[in-house]
Amino acid sequence: MMVTSLFKLVATGLLATVVSGSPALRSRGNDSGVEVPDDGFIYHPNNGTISNTVYTYCKEDQTTEVQTSDASPFIQDCQVLMNNIAGDGVWEVWQVSHQKQIAHYRSCAFGVEVEYVPMRITQMVGNGDIMRAITNLIDANAKAGRNSGGRVGGKGHWDCSAQGVFWSVYWNNKKW
Repeated sequence: MMVTSLFKLVATGLLATVVSGSPALRSRGNDSGVEVPDDGFIYHPNNGTISNTVYTYCKEDQTTEVQTSDASPFIQDCQVLMNNIAGDGVWEVWQVSHQKQIAHYRSCAFGVEVEYVPMRITQMVGNGDIMRAITNLIDANAKAGRNSGGRVGGKGHWDCSAQGVFWSVYWNNKKW
């Protein structure tokens, strides 16, 4: 099967790739027959349209746990990440057996893991959800009153439209 579409979003160092109809997409034994990418997610960029819409699919953070340490990403990189994804982009996330990084900028990475439910359900995560989680984490880090050295890290949980999602902000191990 050949690649039928490939989109790349490059914005000041942020690269998101979408491949649909490629060999990497395959059914993973679910009854719905839905093709699931090997990575467990697909990013849907706004395809060049200008929009002030910021999509959110998840309720305010149910929990936010600050875990800032010397190994955490720099706050400034997380703020640039939020600026880079501002707009109406959406991630379509499938259940995978582990946490998946869906966005990053330099040291700052943002990842999600969809809670297990008996049937495979696709969960949408909007750029607004990610921006709100990072902002809330930075605020909680400041309220903790620790000298963070300009760093922030942590995790949380959302109740989303289809199911729960665990999220985390951590050091990006990918080359940058």
